[in-house]
Amino acid sequence: MSEEGILHHFEHIVTRSDVAMIKPHGEGFSHIYSKGNNMLDYLMIGDDVKTDKVAAESVGIGFFHINYFDLIA
Repeated sequence: MSEEGILHHFEHIVTRSDVAMIKPHGEGFSHIYSKGNNMLDYLMIGDDVKTDKVAAESVGIGFFHINYFDLIA
């Protein structure tokens, strides 16, 4: 995200090393959610509609599919 120049757009980032239950479990969301915040303020960005999108849907937030990772793999 730093290399792409977008890191400054994010207040919190949760990665696999931050959670005990991996996607599609929604545990990661609990690390960044604050009661009373608008769910529209959250976005899951991921490359897998089977886990990333399902995780986003399980907690009621938006999902943005990216295939950038496929291009560099």
